[in-house]
Amino acid sequence: MKSIHLAARKTGDWIKAHPLETGGLLGIFILAAFLRFFRLAGYLPFGGDEGRDALVVYDFLVAHHPPGLGPGTSVGTMHLGPFYYYLMAIPMTIDWLNPVAAAAGVGILSLGSLGLLYYLTRRWFGVPAAIVAASLYAVSSVIVSFARASINAHPAPFFALLAVFGLDCLKRTGNFRWLILVGFAGGAIIQMHLLAALFLLVIGVATIYLWRTVRKPRYIWQGIIGGLIAFVATLLPFLWYELTHRFENTRALADFLIGGGPATASGSYLGRLGDILTDHLIGNPLAGRITWLAVLLTVIVLGVLGWGLARAKDRWPYVLLGSWLMLGVVGVALVRQPIGTHYVEFINPVPFILLGAGTGWLLARRQFRVIILPAIIIGTIGLGWLSLRREPFVSTPPINDYQRHLAVADWIADRATAGRFHFIEAASQYDSAYWFVLTRADRAPATFDHPQPTLMLVCDVPRPCDSTTDPRLAGWNLVQSEAVSGVTIMEFSRS
Repeated sequence: MKSIHLAARKTGDWIKAHPLETGGLLGIFILAAFLRFFRLAGYLPFGGDEGRDALVVYDFLVAHHPPGLGPGTSVGTMHLGPFYYYLMAIPMTIDWLNPVAAAAGVGILSLGSLGLLYYLTRRWFGVPAAIVAASLYAVSSVIVSFARASINAHPAPFFALLAVFGLDCLKRTGNFRWLILVGFAGGAIIQMHLLAALFLLVIGVATIYLWRTVRKPRYIWQGIIGGLIAFVATLLPFLWYELTHRFENTRALADFLIGGGPATASGSYLGRLGDILTDHLIGNPLAGRITWLAVLLTVIVLGVLGWGLARAKDRWPYVLLGSWLMLGVVGVALVRQPIGTHYVEFINPVPFILLGAGTGWLLARRQFRVIILPAIIIGTIGLGWLSLRREPFVSTPPINDYQRHLAVADWIADRATAGRFHFIEAASQYDSAYWFVLTRADRAPATFDHPQPTLMLVCDVPRPCDSTTDPRLAGWNLVQSEAVSGVTIMEFSRS
């Protein structure tokens, strides 16, 4: 209690000493929270991937089967570690088995990312730089859309920033015990997305740099060993699965690396580098997909980084940001498949921080401050508007995806007995979202290995469903058909 009281008093003193900064920071967080949580349930995408993850968490919380594997990757037969499922389980325990709560948990982590980004930018480059970086991060349409969906890659920025926070604390204090936090964050981030494993290279480069440059380092081996233990502890469920399943994911990864994987992406390596920088890291999150603006911001970001590495008195932030950006982009560009923006989520805080650093450097030139300050304010507001106008709840009505699935489950629950019917979705074989809501409603369908007298088909595709041409319906007779929440449900019985 004494430490809590002391922390509260220090926080109050800091607020009194920095009223303008506190007001600006509070405004940024209020806006960020509004964008991440406003009408979240109505705009939440809930499809096959989300249903698959929710089923795993259901099995964990209800049947008490701790997951040993995470979501499958888009590469071969590999799976990630299950850390994301354990994260989902926390909000889905508080709001029992509600996938909207899982998405809200991702939003909370996004706010945590915003706080860490503000803290680090402020410490390295000053308050104006932090205000600009945090403002852009708060309203970026890509960052906001990722924060409003429960997908495994979306918490990656939080754990990347948490590791960077630990590394910076090590630099500031000389205490290598901060590597314990870094090890935990590193173990978490590589379970968010396969390519996020590249961040381990960043941690390695930063640790070696600190080992050589920190004055009066303390607890070096305690920190290194503790960090490795924390890293392994975070991966324990996955490592146990590998040990008990003949290292099937490790062997799949080795086969992929040796074979190089299928080359489905077009263009040269340099072309992919440019696309990652100008499109996925800057064009989509910062420039509203305006090509000339994306190119301009890319030049500014790389220019700030180059200047810092060459001329800054304290090069530590630029070494860290530079290794984070370059190792990430160079590594992702090696992937010979089409790249999505979510592939680089573990890198996406870097451009925001470097843009903030650039504004901080400009504002330090007092002779130009009268001209530069209005330009920075207008530019920040303009970039924010380019992102805000693309927010779905600004331009489109709610999709009510999860509510539609619940309505379908209620309709089927009134007419079927758990385990006494089969279920298929007309759009595809990937019907995990409906399986989750039916299982949650205690109406879990039966698999086709155990024949049942009834089959329910959900037709939620734009075109009308033709039950006479679907080969899966051979031997089934249509009993009734009804429209529910914009989809058609068909009930069949065996011939």
